[in-house]
Amino acid sequence: MEVGLDAAAYFIVQPYVDAVLAGRRAELELEFAVPNKGTRWIRAVYQPQQNEIGDVVGFVAVLEDVTQRVHAEAELKRSEARFRQLADALPQIIWMTDAAGKLDFHNARWFDYTGLDENTATHENNNRFLHPEDEARILSSWQTAFETGRPFEHEARIRHGATGQYRWFLCRAVPVFDDAGKV
Repeated sequence: MEVGLDAAAYFIVQPYVDAVLAGRRAELELEFAVPNKGTRWIRAVYQPQQNEIGDVVGFVAVLEDVTQRVHAEAELKRSEARFRQLADALPQIIWMTDAAGKLDFHNARWFDYTGLDENTATHENNNRFLHPEDEARILSSWQTAFETGRPFEHEARIRHGATGQYRWFLCRAVPVFDDAGKV
């Protein structure tokens, strides 16, 4: 595909060309219209070619059409936003862990209830909201469920961050399996 740069695109690309001519590698992604092809996203990598004393004598430009990846990333962001909106709209507390059991998602209800924020909602901080009489039983049962891939369901008292009062919750967790059947 032969692509020519219009004046606006050339104005955007010029600092990268200047950088490579100064001896620095430069990369950018640029959206522009391609005649008879529509709008495309191009990733450009500029690598300087230098002689034996380090003078730039030219450069290599590698262009890659990354339109499909850019569109897939945008769709993923929209999907994640829809998921978060759904999870935050529910009155229940929702959380998820990764394959190692590390918490990697909480909905807004968890933050509202505990008073934590995204930076302080760690596994250790979350566990401190369990009632001391429930903690060992719940964590042991959770670990067993996590290791065996069985669903988890228990009642536990969880402390409200603002009032310090404990409220009973029905806690449920279901495993998600990969293609090999691992949690």
